[in-house]
Amino acid sequence: MTPEKLQIEQHDQNLKNDCYNYMHRNQILSYTEQSTTVMMSVDFIRISIDNIYFNTKEYLSLFNEFSRMSVTSSKLRVTGGEGYNMTKKYIIKFNNQIYKVEASKSNSTAYLPTIIKIHKPDTHLLKYLEPYLKLMLHKVNAVEFTLDFIGYQYCQIYKFMDEHLLINWPDKKKFKKKYKTTFYLNNIRKSKSKGGRCYIKTLTGDDGNTVESVRVEVLLKRRILQRKTINSITDFLKMDNIIPLKYIAFQNFNFNYFYNKMSDECHYCKQDIESLISSFKNEIKNGNLDELNDKAKAHYNNDDGYITYLKHHSFHKYFMSKASGLSFINGDIFSVDVEKML
Repeated sequence: MTPEKLQIEQHDQNLKNDCYNYMHRNQILSYTEQSTTVMMSVDFIRISIDNIYFNTKEYLSLFNEFSRMSVTSSKLRVTGGEGYNMTKKYIIKFNNQIYKVEASKSNSTAYLPTIIKIHKPDTHLLKYLEPYLKLMLHKVNAVEFTLDFIGYQYCQIYKFMDEHLLINWPDKKKFKKKYKTTFYLNNIRKSKSKGGRCYIKTLTGDDGNTVESVRVEVLLKRRILQRKTINSITDFLKMDNIIPLKYIAFQNFNFNYFYNKMSDECHYCKQDIESLISSFKNEIKNGNLDELNDKAKAHYNNDDGYITYLKHHSFHKYFMSKASGLSFINGDIFSVDVEKML
């Protein structure tokens, strides 16, 4: 690696550490800071290798490389039953970074592919592994993208997310919306295409300082990845970073539109409309914005199915413009104004 690339990498790492340290100090020293830092990352990528390559030269070459890079003894976990009953965990070191890799396979059902899950991957590691994977038929099965909102006003940020963050094109499967501090945007387990959730997470910097972040996770599964022609690791490395952001939106209820519809076309009296609006606002505070569109439509008898009472929150366009051109896999960082969420 050239000295220039090493310098760029060190600068990026210093910037990340500065984010942790600055926000930690900011909690103590400042009560007026209105900006929050947003860190983009890939939480994990899951890759399947076709079973025809099991124990071939190409297959063993990849796993020998994992063993060579391991800084601790790899652990094999054996579980009973059918399916993936053997998982080997590697803690590997590459380019002065530590990564966790899990490889799951089955000894009882030969048709199942080997599944490799790489936690916190970056471009450097994936490009290094790309030549090994290209020798075998493999697929990118799932990728989880993360946005960490780090700032003093994390409680306010979390409240905003709870009230206004929705997943686009959701399925209709029922799901439990909240569990402790985590709220789900859809049925993340049963959906065949995508999933989303948000929760409060404690991040730790290299210096040991900790800071609370509001983490948004967007999981893209095989169905969407295939639709976007993201099949191999090479495809993933060329992926347009705007793709995961297309599946989330910061929305608001269009109360003026609803008021006019109820007044002009449904002939509701002012008192009844204001009562409905008051109850809708309480629903939003309880994190039920996604249900309000259908509830509002129920009051409009001539609804043709194309009416929507939801609109983008002003923060949506602002956030998307700030994130435009930045990269999840490179761990890019940017800042947003918390007041834009008000």
